[in-house]
Amino acid sequence: MKLSPFVVKVISRPGLLLAFMTWLLHQFASRNGSSFYHFYGGAVFPWIRMAYDNTLGRLPFPVIYLVVTVLLLALVLIARKAFKTSQTDGRRVALCGMGLRLTETAGWIYFLFYFLWGFNYYGPSVSNRLGLPEVKPDSTELISELEQVTHIVNKLRNGISTDSAAITMCLEWSQLENDIRLRETELLEAWGESHAGRVRVRALHPQGLLLRIATAGVYIPFACEGHVDPGLHCLQWPYTIAHEMAHGYGFTDEGDCNFIGLLVCDKASDPFVRYSGWLTYWKYLYFDVGRINASSASNSYRELTKGVKSDIKAIRQASDKYPDIMPRLRDAIYDNYLKSHGVSSGLASYNEIVVLMHRYKKSGKNPFLLGAQD
Repeated sequence: MKLSPFVVKVISRPGLLLAFMTWLLHQFASRNGSSFYHFYGGAVFPWIRMAYDNTLGRLPFPVIYLVVTVLLLALVLIARKAFKTSQTDGRRVALCGMGLRLTETAGWIYFLFYFLWGFNYYGPSVSNRLGLPEVKPDSTELISELEQVTHIVNKLRNGISTDSAAITMCLEWSQLENDIRLRETELLEAWGESHAGRVRVRALHPQGLLLRIATAGVYIPFACEGHVDPGLHCLQWPYTIAHEMAHGYGFTDEGDCNFIGLLVCDKASDPFVRYSGWLTYWKYLYFDVGRINASSASNSYRELTKGVKSDIKAIRQASDKYPDIMPRLRDAIYDNYLKSHGVSSGLASYNEIVVLMHRYKKSGKNPFLLGAQD
């Protein structure tokens, strides 16, 4: 049977074929998630990490700049081809050709997103990996936890400086990234988890690019790298780097990455890094306690030293320099994205760090909670 020229064009487009193969893999994984992830997470993703991290990951600038450049060039070439075709074969043929090329480009994007990282969504949660008990903190336990963490935060802050003015530090990004990577790989090794490769987390310029969409950091699969907005206050850098690095090692759930970020910061020898992690956790706890007992949350805030309060204010002021652009639209899009990838709580998953910490402590598997022992 002779195929029409249009059908021949479609099946000759690799981007469309790869997108179809990716869709088929999703159908298989939805029925055989465990075995599929065992193959992808154990045999495919580690090789992607090592291949990338030892090549493009060595470049001295964020690879996302190259990715965006290539994508823009592709779109320019598609438009140029459509214009030339319209001059010879007519507008209708040109539009059909352009539509087919744009669809193929979308197919490549769909394929690369899942092949390079997205199939990790079929992996087990941190709770399942560690066998954490199915327990949730009650209101009394949450209030007690906030009180304990308030003490830890005050102690860590006094160990850095007793000055009541907000902390200001000029951090060396490369050194900070390397130190956090070392601690993160030690943690994953202790858990028996893969830590192949050398995940990069870059400062993404210009400042405010991510903060404008209410995002401190983002992992971009097409670049195989994490990114942090340098417009953040310096106190947020360590924790955000650790969070995005967890994504780079294959963890997809935001709550899991928050949890890993805290443990990694806590394991650091630098009190500044530890303070960054525990202060972020304090804010999540403060929010949760405030919803159930506003007076207890207020009491804990009053117990903070002047220095900690100054730091919280400085963090807020740094973020306020870059007001959100269409925050409701951004939240709706990302919430739906997370839910469509198996994160049932959507954006609320960020706050699950509180429950994970409770379950982790109850499990007795907490050799990486130095601050909790202070």
